[in-house]
Amino acid sequence: MGRLLGCLRFFRTILAPVIRRFGVKDRSMEPTLISGDRIICRRIGTRPVRGSIVVFRHPRRPEMWMVKRVIGLPGEEIVIDFGEVLIDGQRGLDRWAGGHGALPGTFHGTFPGTGTFPEGRWQIGSAETFVLSDNRPATVDDGRSFGPIPTAGMFVLMWPRPTTQA
Repeated sequence: MGRLLGCLRFFRTILAPVIRRFGVKDRSMEPTLISGDRIICRRIGTRPVRGSIVVFRHPRRPEMWMVKRVIGLPGEEIVIDFGEVLIDGQRGLDRWAGGHGALPGTFHGTFPGTGTFPEGRWQIGSAETFVLSDNRPATVDDGRSFGPIPTAGMFVLMWPRPTTQA
């Protein structure tokens, strides 16, 4: 019994702040993650990698956790122009519009000019990142509405095994 209590104390004080379980409650990351999925994440130690799926507190409603994909990294400029995401002026670096299963020719397909609205321009600070949903027509409650977010306090998806390639 003493060992079990010791293990529980270890988990609560050492691992709980580093590894967390979350539940997905919306359609914003479909088809990658669907409502009802359970995910396990670890706290980010360094800056995130483009394409990583992260969990963070909503910037305007801190009681709410959000799951999104990292699109922009510290120091970059994100521009959404005619539905296309440009990263430091380069096309094609955002391969996740519409999710991995987007059908060509649909509104949320991955062809230029068909999928990411509203338009805007954001400069990402040195301790920030820019996130978007995979299922962009389902929501604009991501970087398009609240801009870059702090990297501090962010968790990155560990399981199910994250996919960063489209």
